[in-house]
Amino acid sequence: MTFFWNATERRLRAFWRLLAQAGLMTGLALVPILAVAEPLTALHRRGWFLPGSTHAGYDRIINMLVGPLLAAAVVASVGLAGRWLDHRPFSDFGVRLDRAWWLGLGAGFLLGASVMALVFALEYAVGWVTITGTMVPNAAGVSLGLAPRASRSPGASWPRPPSSPRCTPSTTTRVS
Repeated sequence: MTFFWNATERRLRAFWRLLAQAGLMTGLALVPILAVAEPLTALHRRGWFLPGSTHAGYDRIINMLVGPLLAAAVVASVGLAGRWLDHRPFSDFGVRLDRAWWLGLGAGFLLGASVMALVFALEYAVGWVTITGTMVPNAAGVSLGLAPRASRSPGASWPRPPSSPRCTPSTTTRVS
């Protein structure tokens, strides 16, 4: 029994807690897939949900709907595993909604945005990307065309992205 249970801490050993949390996360992640993505896909195949969208456009819309639900499932699995398997409060994971936490979150967002802007500015300065349009939706029926569509200069040859039947200039941001 000591293989599974830590008598001094009065809880499962760490390996089994991690394994149980992974199973809980998988189970919770299946909920939005089975409750949202699969029914909408069945409706889409019958022509009742977004009948005019392409396969790539439909995939983007489903990812926008299901992605946040999957992220919430991961956070919920960590919270539930922490509460019921580790016997500790959620604040032990570093989430305290106080002033310092909000400042850290803002600093992280600012750092991420700055790095992305720096990378884009460098690529633009070197001539690796050109802006061919702004505020252009990438998928029919999707109003999230907030990012500029970029394409590589014709003379540039590095790096070449892999070709894919789902990646066409009309539906994606093209860097080729």
